[in-house]
Formats: sequence, C-alpha cells, structure tokens
Amino acid sequence: MLNHWKTRLPFFPIWPEMADLDGILIPIRNSPFPPFLRRHLLAGGYEVAERKLVDEFVRPDDRVLEIGASAGVLSSFLWRKVGRNGRVVSVEGNPALRKWFEAQLASNGFSGEWKEAVCWPTWDESVPEQVRQTGLMPRDNPLGSSVVEGSEPCADGAWQSAAQICNDCLIDPTVVIVDIEGMETVWVEYPPKIPRCVRILIVEFHPTLVDPRLLGRSIQALVEEGFAVCGMSGTVLAFSR
Repeated sequence: MLNHWKTRLPFFPIWPEMADLDGILIPIRNSPFPPFLRRHLLAGGYEVAERKLVDEFVRPDDRVLEIGASAGVLSSFLWRKVGRNGRVVSVEGNPALRKWFEAQLASNGFSGEWKEAVCWPTWDESVPEQVRQTGLMPRDNPLGSSVVEGSEPCADGAWQSAAQICNDCLIDPTVVIVDIEGMETVWVEYPPKIPRCVRILIVEFHPTLVDPRLLGRSIQALVEEGFAVCGMSGTVLAFSR
C-alpha cells in the first residue's frame, strides 16, 4: 500500500476503500481524514508505538478503559486482543468522531463501547470547577483535540472523572490506556489514585506540547502509586504493578 500512486493524482486522487494495519481494516475512501493522514494510514505508520505495547501487554479477557479513543483505530486493536470475553470502554470527548468510531469498529466486526465524555484522568469523585470551565479545541490532525484554557467550556456534564466513567459503565478495568494530548500533566497536582484492579497502564506522553520536566513529574506520580515502567516505545510508556 506504500505505492498507491493514484492517491497522488493532482485533481482527482483515487483512494482505496480500506487500509490494512496488521490485519485491522481502516476505512479510507469515505473517511473525513485529510490526504496526509490517509497516506500515513496506508503506509502503516499510525499509532505504531501504542499498537506495539498493546500487543505486548494486553491479554485476552482484559477489561480496558481507553481514555482518548479518537476514531477507534487503537480501539479495534484492543478489541481484537481482549477477545470475546474481554471488554473495552472507549472514552472520547469529541462527538463528531462517533460516526467514524462506529464505522471503524464495524469494519472489523466489533460493536465497541463508546462513552462520550471529556475525561479528567483521576479517580476523584468530581472534576475541579476550574477544569469544567475549559473546552476542547481541534488540532491539525482531525482525529485529535486538546483541552485549552480560555476556549469555550464544554457542555454541562461533558467533563467526568475516570472514577465517574467507571461507575457509569460498570467497569473495574485491568488495563487503562491514556492518550489525552498533554493533559497527563494533571497528575503533578492531582494524584491519579488509580484503583488496585489496574495491572497495566499505557500512557502516551507529549513532550512537544508541554514542558518535559512536568512529564517527568507525571511519571513520578505514577511511580509513587506503585507503578514501574515495564515497556517503552517512542513517547509511549507501559507501567505495571
């Protein structure tokens, strides 16, 4: 798929219907993705680090809380890994992605579990008031968005803590996946309080978005809760306890 020359026709590019990432199908032709992202998917380069760590550390029958699900590409890998008796709750705050999430999962025979919320990634019972006054802003990549101070606040009830989401979805996760575009630094000030049922935590850190020193302190906050780094791929770390 690296040499789909028809995708580079100057006026009317011709796109294949699907990309194949290690056996997971990704809808391309009717997707909202811009050309650069479509070619990235066709080249197999999307979320390589996350896919590698999921394959290494997620087990059949695991119960996964995925924070920052986007359009469901990694969710598909998670569903394949946990199998029929496992479970994946995918949390995403951008409602515009739900249609593509459902199409992505359906392309691979999965129904998925979509939870629409902007996740405060701690196991506190509530979200701080000053946080609830912030909103999501889209990024250049239409699959991502960031929490930005000064942006229009999210709708009432959009913000939920990880504890509230787990209670609402009736899940005691054994694995937590976190990709929240720099918001992992909240753990510096607000301890994550991750429950004992979680044995694996996989986090993408974003040194291009926030101060690397804060990221180091975020990692230390996880260590102080009993986690140890057990794997690393690029800027994605896996922790176990």
